[in-house]
Amino acid sequence: MKVLVGRSEQLRQAVRDTGYEVIAAPGYGATGHQELAGLCRDVDVALSVNLPRDVIALAPKLRGIVTTSIGTERIDVDGATELGVLVCNSPSHENFTGVAEATVGLLVSLSKKLKRKENTLRSEGWGSDADRGILLAGRTLGLVGLGRIGSGVAQRLAGWGMRIIAYDPYVRQEVATALDVELVDLPTVFRESDFVSIHLVVTAETRSMIGQDLLQLMKPGAFLVNTSRGQVIDEAALERALREEWFAGAALDVFAAEPLNFESPLRNLDPERVILTPHSISHTWESQAGGRRMGIESTLAILRGEVPETVVNPEAIPLWRQRFSHSDRR
Repeated sequence: MKVLVGRSEQLRQAVRDTGYEVIAAPGYGATGHQELAGLCRDVDVALSVNLPRDVIALAPKLRGIVTTSIGTERIDVDGATELGVLVCNSPSHENFTGVAEATVGLLVSLSKKLKRKENTLRSEGWGSDADRGILLAGRTLGLVGLGRIGSGVAQRLAGWGMRIIAYDPYVRQEVATALDVELVDLPTVFRESDFVSIHLVVTAETRSMIGQDLLQLMKPGAFLVNTSRGQVIDEAALERALREEWFAGAALDVFAAEPLNFESPLRNLDPERVILTPHSISHTWESQAGGRRMGIESTLAILRGEVPETVVNPEAIPLWRQRFSHSDRR
């Protein structure tokens, strides 16, 4: 059996160590559809490789597509489902922890005006009253999404004297109560929060969910943090809101299209008010190892003819079983 593996040599070696043949693929965006289709024609699993539907359709042996991260929006999940191919992600504990820690770090950076303070020191020599930040204690944190990462942020800030509110229609009241989080509707999060932190996955429901109407509700002194996915915010509305200073500032680790285009107007916003990082603020050696571990585990399960716990399109399972019920399994 063969596994198509992305450009990580560590990941490729980890697959080789299991005894399976590795087909090396270039990194994200470096391969055209025709070349990618040629690479996939004889592989059983694609690991850390983004595949569109037309390529999946040309891979008759393909059993699964596995990412070593949480997000699967670069993969045509619907197309894979229609063709009976499993898609799995790697929601490792290290990944959730890294994003939660990074989110708290960005909140602190914004509230303490760290970028302004550093720029003042480097250019003017010392600070002034204009560099003063604000306390997190006594402020309201609004979480949009109270899943594993949103909950992790709430847990880390539980002792900081903040009021924490959240919008998440899929979270039970007892879960929020255990976290000392007040569940509210979405407009209330934006209207009452001093800090709004986004923790959503991209779905038909959440795509561009945060637009002008919600952004206009934010307090003039409030801050927005997004460490989830850029597609959940109307980026044009966000750029306008920041340029016209509807609220105090933002920290953005994710964007609607990545890498962020050099011509994006977001790059021209005041760097002391707007922190931009390249979808890597939460990356750690531990999260990389955790994602790689889970990706390998899911890949091996698929090759054995088993359904991994990390499958994100369970509706594909019946056709998947039908396709490979008579296949040789290692």
